[in-house]
Amino acid sequence: MHIVERWGTGIQRVFAVCQEAGIVVPEYTVEDGSIRVNFYRQSFDKKVSDNDDRGNAGSTTHDTTHDTTHDTTHDEARTERILKFCAVPRNRTEIQEYVRIKNRSYFQKEVLKPLLDSGDLYLTLPDKPQSKKQQYIAKQNKDLKK
Repeated sequence: MHIVERWGTGIQRVFAVCQEAGIVVPEYTVEDGSIRVNFYRQSFDKKVSDNDDRGNAGSTTHDTTHDTTHDTTHDEARTERILKFCAVPRNRTEIQEYVRIKNRSYFQKEVLKPLLDSGDLYLTLPDKPQSKKQQYIAKQNKDLKK
């Protein structure tokens, strides 16, 4: 947060506006030279309660369940899109651009590796996983490997 604060007081203003509106204060994380800001929507089925020590509106079991369900549904939809896209062999860059993820290490660790580990996606060159010619194909089409 201190890195961004050098650019101005924008973060402090965002925190203040969120607290005034009774919504969750965003999370800021810095990783690999990138800054990620997570904003959270207020749940519509509860009233704003007392703020916690971070200035966040009180959360409920519903909020946690809703967020988990939303994230899982989003991940499943993205997985389905990738598997359809990989009906034919695709390289990492093509898949990454298709799902609009810019951070390569995040994509490899959080998206590509789980698909490979689950067996939903296969390497076209399994003996050469680091090959620049490496491509990926969906499980149902693995017999189409080049």
